[in-house]
Amino acid sequence: MAITVTDIERMMNSLKDNHQELVHRKKSLDAKLADIKNRIRGNGRALPQLEYQALCRKQSEYKTEIVHIDRDISSINSELRKKQVIRDEIYYQQKVTIDKLDTSAKSQLITLRDEYMQFASDTTRISSMRAMASKIAEELESIIKKV
Repeated sequence: MAITVTDIERMMNSLKDNHQELVHRKKSLDAKLADIKNRIRGNGRALPQLEYQALCRKQSEYKTEIVHIDRDISSINSELRKKQVIRDEIYYQQKVTIDKLDTSAKSQLITLRDEYMQFASDTTRISSMRAMASKIAEELESIIKKV
């Protein structure tokens, strides 16, 4: 089964959703870190040793989690870039295929128009048949111009 542009975009949207969740989580942790920093440096008086150590442990845990989140965000961004390249390649291949089909169809229409024009100019044919062939050639010409 061939992967389509829609499939790739669906995967990319899923990755973007994961990315947004991680960014939201990181912002939450940044806010918690700022709160801890304010509590440590707070109002100028020293914190009790146990409270200070607990805050430092929490701060370390949050920083470690932020590092992991940054790593995950980086891998998601990398994966998004890869998917984007694949999507662009598939889109380009589809566009080239459509262009080839359009060119092929146009050349077939031109050939058909030429045959009807030749038939319409053949004086050995019945005039009503030549008129019909001329009308068909005109209609084919209008179709060719649209393509």
